[in-house]
Amino acid sequence: MDSLRSGVNELVKASHILINFGTNKDSAKAFASQLYSRAKKGEDFAALANEYSQDNGSKGRGGEYDYFPKGQMVKPFEDACFNNAPGSIVGPVETEFGYHIIKVTDKISEEIKFSEIMITVALTMNTKKQIRRDALSFKQQLDD
Repeated sequence: MDSLRSGVNELVKASHILINFGTNKDSAKAFASQLYSRAKKGEDFAALANEYSQDNGSKGRGGEYDYFPKGQMVKPFEDACFNNAPGSIVGPVETEFGYHIIKVTDKISEEIKFSEIMITVALTMNTKKQIRRDALSFKQQLDD
């Protein structure tokens, strides 16, 4: 029997815009701050990510990452995602990759609960006798 239940392991879904440090960390942070302001004012986050994000892995999806658990992302990014409510826009968050503008889109903790049915095989006396006869016949063939 399968059913959903509230679990203990929370997952978060987020999108981000990454601005690499480049040659000038201060100007990268200033640009990230501008993008943060634009996103907070209501500009389309996915459009901003498609145009400006330097994360080639996610920019084509509007910066979107699928649901992920704790321990999968770098700590500052993960903390920003898990410590803010869905709908929040956070940033600039500094990681080893650069500055991130993060939009937390969803959090879930549902897990699938299931029951297991265990089937054990019980051999009848006739089946046991047949297996013994087959084994003895096989042994006889090997001896011959």
